[in-house]
Amino acid sequence: MDIRQQFPEVHWVWKGGISFVYEVHPHIVVKVPRSGDFEREQFRSELKIYEILSQHPPCPSIVQCFFYADNGIFLEYMRDVTLCSRIQNNHTRDQETDVVTQVEKLEPLPLRKEWVNDLAQAVAFLESLNLAHGDLRPENILLDRNRLKLSDFDCTAEIGSDFEARMAPMEDYSTAASRIKDGVGVLVF
Repeated sequence: MDIRQQFPEVHWVWKGGISFVYEVHPHIVVKVPRSGDFEREQFRSELKIYEILSQHPPCPSIVQCFFYADNGIFLEYMRDVTLCSRIQNNHTRDQETDVVTQVEKLEPLPLRKEWVNDLAQAVAFLESLNLAHGDLRPENILLDRNRLKLSDFDCTAEIGSDFEARMAPMEDYSTAASRIKDGVGVLVF
C-alpha cells in the first residue's frame, strides 16, 4: 500500500533516484526507499552511513538524522531548496537550448563564503571518518534559511574502496569503474 494512502496527513516532498521523501512533522521528513532492488540496495548503503554517523557527535553542516530503520530514515527538514535550484533561480536560460544566457543575481559574498566553509566542514567531517561522499553536487546540498547542509549518502564510500561512478543526468547513467583516492573519486575509462 502506498504511504500516502496509509498516512493521508503525510505530505510528499521529493522524489529522488532511490527514494521518496515525505514530511511527517514541520521539522522532520522521512526518506523511504523506492521498490526496485537497486534502489533498496543503495538505500541500505545509506543506512550503513547513518549508522557510522550516529556513533559520532553530529556535524552542523550535515543534515541531521533522528532515527533510521530498514524502511525509513527520519531527517531534519530543510524547507528551502537545493543549492542547484537556488543557482538556477538566479539564471535566465534560452528556451530552446536551455543554455544560461544571463546571471540575474549573485548571492552576497559573505553568504557564499559561509556556504563554502559549511561545505568544507561537512566534507572534512566525512573524511575524518575515512569516508568520501561520492555524489557531491548542488542537488545534494540543501538550504534552509540560508543554512547549507550536505545530504544524500547512498554513494558514500570508505576512502580507498571501489565504487561505481555515475555521470549526470541521473536518468541517463553512464557507468565507469572508479576508485576513491584521497577523498576524491577518480574515473577510470
